[in-house]
Amino acid sequence: RDRLRREMDELQKKYEKATNQNEIVELDKEVKKIDEGLTATQYLEHGNQKSKEHKYSEAIENYTKAIELNPNFIAAYNDRGATYANIMNPTKDLDKALSDFDKIIELDSKHWLAYYNRGTLYCMQKKFDLAISDFNKAIEINPNRSNIYHNRGFAYKEQGNLDQAIADFNKAIEFNPKYEQSYYLRGEIYEKLGNISQAIEDYEKTLELNPVHRRARNNLNRFQNQN
Repeated sequence: RDRLRREMDELQKKYEKATNQNEIVELDKEVKKIDEGLTATQYLEHGNQKSKEHKYSEAIENYTKAIELNPNFIAAYNDRGATYANIMNPTKDLDKALSDFDKIIELDSKHWLAYYNRGTLYCMQKKFDLAISDFNKAIEINPNRSNIYHNRGFAYKEQGNLDQAIADFNKAIEFNPKYEQSYYLRGEIYEKLGNISQAIEDYEKTLELNPVHRRARNNLNRFQNQN
């Protein structure tokens, strides 16, 4: 929005100096384009506010209006896609969310967040090969995000590729030592592999970070009852 306003100020200065009619016509076109961009940004902000208020249908309406004004508005596609995918949204629609993330990637093939979001949706649909492919791309573009490694680790875990899952959870914890869910899922894998001491250590770390983590508590209680 600030950038658009600066551009509008510059156009205003040019407009004041313009004497050629053709130049004025072109400036009018630019002014209209920027004005539409500012309005699209306002719709985006309205949509974000509605989303915070859990008014998801209204949020989507505002994001859609922003996109109608600016068909290349990546932020609006991203936020609309996230709203379509929100588990609290009673009209959740993963296919529409995927379509929005597809569009972002079409507009910007280096948009790591779109690959991450689309990969997460593929996980929700149990399409783990597609999810891993998208997480690989996201990591290629932005290799320092713990959440990408965590979600890829989850996908590998669901596929049964436990060694790769552990490696990804290790990486997620390396970037974010407070990533409680990575400790928990890694603990589940260690338990499955029979490495009980390491599993207990991970469950304990999970509870240290989140004392109300029910599943970690239940697993630790189970070990204690067995002993």
